[in-house]
Amino acid sequence: MSKVPEKRAILLTIGTGDVTRAEESLLAPLRKSIRSDGVWSIVVLLPSKITNKYAEALQDSLCEFPIEIKPLPEAGMENDIDGCYAHFEAVIAGLLTEGFRNHDIFVDYTRGTKPMSSALALAAVRRDIPNLRYITSDRKDSRGQVVPGTEEIFTGTTAYVTLHRRLDAAERFFSRGNFTAVLEILPDPDHRLFESLTPEPLCGIIGAAHRWARFYAAWDRLDYHGAERLSRRLSTSDVSYPRWAKFAPRREMYEWVWRLAKPLPDDCRGKAAHVRGLAVDILANGERRLKGGQLEDACLRAFRVLELIGQIRLFDRGYDSAKLDPKDEIIQRVRMKRRERNNSSFTERKDKKTGETFYEAGRELVLSLLKELGDPMQRKLSSLATDPLMKAEKRNKSVLIHGFEPMAQTDSKAMRAFFGELAALLIEDDKEAMDHLHVARTLDFSEADT
Repeated sequence: MSKVPEKRAILLTIGTGDVTRAEESLLAPLRKSIRSDGVWSIVVLLPSKITNKYAEALQDSLCEFPIEIKPLPEAGMENDIDGCYAHFEAVIAGLLTEGFRNHDIFVDYTRGTKPMSSALALAAVRRDIPNLRYITSDRKDSRGQVVPGTEEIFTGTTAYVTLHRRLDAAERFFSRGNFTAVLEILPDPDHRLFESLTPEPLCGIIGAAHRWARFYAAWDRLDYHGAERLSRRLSTSDVSYPRWAKFAPRREMYEWVWRLAKPLPDDCRGKAAHVRGLAVDILANGERRLKGGQLEDACLRAFRVLELIGQIRLFDRGYDSAKLDPKDEIIQRVRMKRRERNNSSFTERKDKKTGETFYEAGRELVLSLLKELGDPMQRKLSSLATDPLMKAEKRNKSVLIHGFEPMAQTDSKAMRAFFGELAALLIEDDKEAMDHLHVARTLDFSEADT
């Protein structure tokens, strides 16, 4: 089965050339440009009202090509760069709508007024059309006109302009923590056409930035396993792009994500150490959500960190809130006290494999256990648990849980203060949390923005 040829188009502005030698100075060079590149699915001529007759003559002499003439709609518009741009951009948009790919469209801006040529080049940049061509020659006559028959076709690209513009946008998105947007606007270095469509000097930084954004995006959505896999493809060597050095992943970032990607240990001490890392990272994640005005997401993360701190304190004492021994003396005492006060008690579960019965404890019961165990941080945890932001009747009304209304925007200041208290509590629980928070917060590049 033969391969269907790609759709290819060329657009050419049509000027006057030397009116006394229209054939030699205008039509012949344009025919050379059209015929020099094989088969075109469509040739679009862009004349003014004055030069439309030349476009028609060119169409008559190139019967082997499907030619369309799209003249400027108004007389005198050839000197109006905005009017030319609007017209040319609409023509290119129409080709893209018809299924032509950006890199299969070529624009020849040789002929026409300077506003026409400039407008066509700008429209190509606007629509990410990379292929430019210009008919030139080193030989000119006494009037500065190209000597017929000596023309050469010069090819250029808009890729440098468009990709630098995308890199500028990517830098802003990096600083705002919008890594998904970086992936949307930068070419994928793993695409089979990446190297052929990207100027060689830009391949390195675009490829690096795209891979960094993948890594950060996975980390930011708490996909630690995905981030770990991506990190193995990244280099820890110095970056040769000074402007981008602040975004380059550092060794401490990789090691932090590798730690978080490890499975939860079986023993309580191991679980405590692992969950401490999770709590720190979720706190930093929530701080970024809060900074971006995502109060619902920030609140959920704050609540989860508060839960995790309680579970960490239990792990340190050999208790797993997800699997408590009903025969344990501490468990029995807490159960009895709560029954006497008509408070909710533990949830009873049964292991499907062993048939063994065990208890589960929610956040409130975790606090009761810590109080019974005499944990020194229990009071602070209980105080934070009664904060208005964490009360069930408020939190559960979030649109992300059971409610229908978003949280009041006036809670932002209170939430910032609450995150500060959570950070202090994590550091009180584990002095190493200070260093861990520093690493977890490095994903916020807004502070590094210059």
